Amino acid sequence: MNQKKYIAIFGLVTILLISGFNVAYAAPRQSVQLKLNQYKPVSASPNPVIEGESFTVTVRDENGDPVYGAGVIFYKTPPKLKTTNKDGKCSFDAPYLNDDKSYTVESPGFGSTVIKVRAKKLFISDITVEENEQFYGYVTDQDGNPAVAVSVIFNGELKLTDFNGKTISPFVSPSVTENTDFDIIATAPLRGYTQGDATVHVIDVGNPLPIHFHGVITYMGDSSLIEGAIVSSSTNEQSQPTGEDGVYDFWVHIPDVGEDVTLTASCSGYKSASETFKDLQGGEDIVYNFALQEENSNQ
Repeated sequence: MNQKKYIAIFGLVTILLISGFNVAYAAPRQSVQLKLNQYKPVSASPNPVIEGESFTVTVRDENGDPVYGAGVIFYKTPPKLKTTNKDGKCSFDAPYLNDDKSYTVESPGFGSTVIKVRAKKLFISDITVEENEQFYGYVTDQDGNPAVAVSVIFNGELKLTDFNGKTISPFVSPSVTENTDFDIIATAPLRGYTQGDATVHVIDVGNPLPIHFHGVITYMGDSSLIEGAIVSSSTNEQSQPTGEDGVYDFWVHIPDVGEDVTLTASCSGYKSASETFKDLQGGEDIVYNFALQEENSNQ
């Protein structure tokens, strides 16, 4: 073989071998670098942490080994300084808050991290109901879990929540003359919770339709028709005096659905008579006849 050709082939093989060696050697170095990068020099756990609970800070060196005696500063107000133990750890208590807040934790010379402190909060949802409608309050904590044995206050009434975070019995929305907003509050101050506030939107459904009352008023003794009798209602409305036909006829307005109304028939020389009509819904047409006794009657 030509000497020059031999030298060229030998040089090419040498280059390939060297290149192959470099590739083979570079792979482990890259793998080692990736392994080192998975360690955070300063870390906190749990993160986030609930107010009032403790969290642990761990400090590691560039090899991922725990650092003993490293200073750690928790930048709350005022800042708190501790040193790590042989496991590279130290613990702090999260401060009490009204709202979630993030803090810096630093180990000078090693690095820093951010710890999020979550306030213990109660949450209750806004509710829209019609007037005189039953509804329940539902309460959760800051993690969305049902809040048990929490006080819920609406319109001066207090109820506790069950294991599902639901009030053990319903509230009833008040009567309103126009759409009105009311506060509803969930609170458990002795357990460290910030109270939850929401709004109950009460919709005015309008006054019920008037009720039509009519009938005949007679004398109980001989069923003769009574002239000049008047029927009055417990809603302070009254009929016109009856004529010769003894007929009364008038409309009664109730403020709310489900009301009771008492009618009283009266006439000079006769004993009054009353009748109560219960759970009226509005819009009814009610015929009721009264029979009156004479005033001096012993019956």
